[in-house]
Formats: sequence, C-alpha cells, structure tokens
Amino acid sequence: MTESVLSAAPAAELQEELGWMPGACVEACPTCKRVFLVPAAKSKQPCPLCYRSLLAPQPAIVPRMSPEIVLPVQLKNEDLNLGLTSFLDKTPFRQEDLSVENLVNRSQVVWWPLWLVDADLQGEWTGTLGFDYQVKTAKESYGSDGWSTRSTLRTQTRYESRKGTLERHYDDIQIPALEAHEKRLHQIGAYQPSSAVPYRVGLLGQTIVQLPEIEPQALVEVAQTRFHAAAEEEIMQANAAQHRQQILFTGQYLNLNWTKYLLPLISTWYRDEEGNVQPVVINGQSGRVYGKRLASVSRASRLTFGLISIPVVVLLIAIILSLLAPAALPISLPFGVGIAFFLAILALLPLIRAHHWNNQQQKADEFK
Repeated sequence: MTESVLSAAPAAELQEELGWMPGACVEACPTCKRVFLVPAAKSKQPCPLCYRSLLAPQPAIVPRMSPEIVLPVQLKNEDLNLGLTSFLDKTPFRQEDLSVENLVNRSQVVWWPLWLVDADLQGEWTGTLGFDYQVKTAKESYGSDGWSTRSTLRTQTRYESRKGTLERHYDDIQIPALEAHEKRLHQIGAYQPSSAVPYRVGLLGQTIVQLPEIEPQALVEVAQTRFHAAAEEEIMQANAAQHRQQILFTGQYLNLNWTKYLLPLISTWYRDEEGNVQPVVINGQSGRVYGKRLASVSRASRLTFGLISIPVVVLLIAIILSLLAPAALPISLPFGVGIAFFLAILALLPLIRAHHWNNQQQKADEFK
C-alpha cells in the first residue's frame, strides 16, 4: 500500500473526502491488506475478496476525485447461474456447501479501480521505420517442354530514418491502480470498455469499492511510457510504415489529468470441510469464474467404504466355497482372492480421485 492511501486524516477532512460516495467509510482487511470504501450498512463485514478477516476501520484519505467512468455489471441472473453451473460441473464429490444456489445467494458486487490519464504531447521525434515492398524474381527450370520461366514475388523491408514534430492530445490511457492488476486480469479475464458510463452519485448503490494501491504520483513514468507507445502507433500510421526499429520522442508531457475507472466483479464464497472459507470471484461483465473447487474427501471416503464391502463379500464366498469343496481349493480360493484384491483397488479410486483433485486445486494461485 502506498503512504498516501494509509495516511491519517482528521475526521472532518475524511468526511469531506467521502463526498462522492455519501455515507461510506474506509475499512481495510488485516489479512490481505486491501482497502475499501464500504457503505455503512456493510461496515465490519468479512473482507469481500479474501473472506479471512473482518474489515476494520481505516483512517485513510480517499482521493478527492470521484470515478469518471464506471463499467456496469452486465450479468443477468440466468447468466450468473449458467456460468457457476459450468464452473462446478466437473467437480468430483462436490462439497455440500459448494452449490450454485449458495454461491448466488452470497454474491455481492465489488468494484475495483483503474486509472485513466489524459495528456498533451508536444515535441520532436526521430526514428527508423521499415517499409515493405514487393520484389519480382524469375526462376528458370528445364522440363519436357524445354526451358520455362516462372515469376515469383517476395516481400522485403526497407528501413529509413525519419523525423518530425508531434503535437497530440491523448484521452483515457489506462494505467493499473493495483499491484496485481495484470494477474487479476489473467484470473478473471479482460473487460470491454464499450459499455462504460459516466459516474454519478448513487450509481454504485450499496456496494463496496476497492481503493487504489498505487497513486498517480508514483505512476508518471508508467504513464509516459503508455503515451509514448500510443504516439508510436500514430507515427507509424502517418508514415504508412509497417515496422520500426526505434522511435525516440524529445519533448513534454503536459496537462496530465488523472481520473478513476471502476470495473465490476462479483464476489461470493463457500465453506470447505475444514471450515475454511473459499472465495469465488466472477468477472462482472463476461461472467468468467475463478476460484478453488474443492472435492469432498468425506463423501469420497464414504463411497470407498461402501464399495470395499464388495471384495470382502467375494473373499468370504471364496473361503466358504473352498471349505465346502476342498478339492477345488487350488482354483477357487486363489481366484477369489485375486478378484477381491482387484475390486479393493477399484474401491479406492474415489478417495484417490478426490485427493488428487484437491491437490491440483490447491496449486492454483489465490485471487489477486
């Protein structure tokens, strides 16, 4: 966490800072260290992302700027049910608490932040740009009809030094506000910004907002890199170039303006057999689900204990037959023992599968 998020502030100043989300308070999770803006009605609830600790009041300063853009939740109830059903379908020996109904009933919306930055670029650029061109060649060959010529085209690249001036304004360049931004996108998938809407007071309702972990003053160089990349693409288009070796910009990044962009996720949970809460999160736009789907070892054990009775019965029958017909002992008893052993191995498969499944699930990263 950055110093600016966790610095203390007088109560009066804090109330002024919370003007863009009336009635909310700042709380942090002692375990995962995330900081949230929480409606009063949800104060001191379990952390909505890790569920390991209760949120505790945090005398932090919330940035004065309200979000500029919010991407609304686009999942309908049937979409959420369908996505969770698909997510759980292949879970063997599913735990009793791990059901679509429970996950839906416990679900809540949590918004997470992304910075948007605008700027003006003014200066000069130099670069080495590559341009594709076609080269026609002829290849001769000798066949039954004598010599023949076949023309072929191949693409080559010509690099040239170019320079020019740049005076451009760029809007809404996206900059991560969380340390694990890229990891989170890898876990729940990307968002499409086309359906974003301007923020207005009351739009978020009684939902929780995760606050930025990285403040703009620490991201200036990152922003400049993103602006440079955007400028490079425009320079390429303006010069009709297909390749570049390097483009250097010498100038100023002016009028940097930072605002917040809020993305939706849906958070829910279930309790495993050991009593631990396991979080499950869903991309609030695409419906992609991420979480650990633990199998019930006790259910698998009960099935194994039930199946183990079959080889026991087979073994008893083989022993009884051997006693009733001693002449058949060399055949019936060894045969019965072999069948019983084979069935006993099969009876262990549910328990082995449950343990193997859980080992694989435990290797998955915690939600970032």
